[in-house]
Parts: sequence; C-alpha cells; structure tokens
Amino acid sequence: MAQELVKHIGGTVIEGDAIRVQLRKVGEVYSYGKRRQYSYVRQIAENAALEVLKRGGNVIFDADFADEKKRASLKAKVAKVGVELVFVRTYADPEVMLGRMLRASYRNSPDDFFGGAKTTWKEGTE
Repeated sequence: MAQELVKHIGGTVIEGDAIRVQLRKVGEVYSYGKRRQYSYVRQIAENAALEVLKRGGNVIFDADFADEKKRASLKAKVAKVGVELVFVRTYADPEVMLGRMLRASYRNSPDDFFGGAKTTWKEGTE
C-alpha cells in the first residue's frame, strides 16, 4: 500500500520492517527485550521522518500504528514541525490473506526478514 501511495503523492517511505532487518543484520535489536526492540525501531522511524518533514518532504510510514499510544507519540512529534498527519488503516479479508499464504512461494534466505514470500494469488481464483 505504501509503495502505491508514494507513486501518487511522492515522498519517502519509511518501513518499520526494513529498519528491524537492518538492525538485526548488525546485531543491534536482539540485545534488547522484545518491547524495547519495537520502541527502538519506532524511535528510529520517527526521527528519520522528522528529518524528512523538516526539509519539506512527505513521509509515508509502512508500519503499525494501531496502538493509540503510538499514534499519540507521532502526532505530538509532527505537531512541532507543523505538518498534517493522516493515518490510513487497511484491512484484508481473512480469506484473501489465507489464500495468499497458501499460494506463496518462499525464498529461504538469512537476509530476508519474511523469507521473500511472493504470491500470484488473486481474489476470485481457486
């Protein structure tokens, strides 16, 4: 979704998963507890976004901001920069998600966070 949206509005996509992967590659994340790990990733993402916003750019987070506490933290930070913040929440039908998982092919690579899962499954196919 983020990659499609950026084609229309321009800007920088900041992916929480990509940050976790990079930290894992250098051994940073797992030296902390799980809760600390996600907080640390969110701080990196928010700080990177603020730098882009201060320079007049758009930012699209490809990350989980489902938690009200996370949204409040981000709202407070961007308010200081004076930009508009919009949250877009996407949903997928459970049958669609299951179909994608069942049809996915995986690359088993230590460099891949998600194992390179790809699928050709389309809604309405068997």
